[in-house]
Amino acid sequence: MNQKKMLMAGIDTCDGIQRFGGNKQLYEKFLYGFLSDPNYSIMLNAINKCDTSSAFQAAHALKGIAGNLSLIELYKNIVPLVELLRNNSTENVNFVLDPVKNSYKAIFDALSE
Repeated sequence: MNQKKMLMAGIDTCDGIQRFGGNKQLYEKFLYGFLSDPNYSIMLNAINKCDTSSAFQAAHALKGIAGNLSLIELYKNIVPLVELLRNNSTENVNFVLDPVKNSYKAIFDALSE
């Protein structure tokens, strides 16, 4: 795990390992497992269909995962999206969705290398 790349992608691995009781192997297992988590694609599909309820559920789950794994930038960027969807609104959704997409891509790229 390249600490510098992870940090540049908004992943605080030191904090993440602490959250997992100092168990680096367990943290890495869940961190790399993030690549196969379906919530991001579920959220995007639901947003495209204007299904705010499903989009909210997936975004909220993604927010929790981001917090638990110390995916700092994704967490920071998804909070406004979750709140927008919580209010059943898609107004300005692209404005708040773009930073989420950028954060997700940075994480995906860092973990895929």
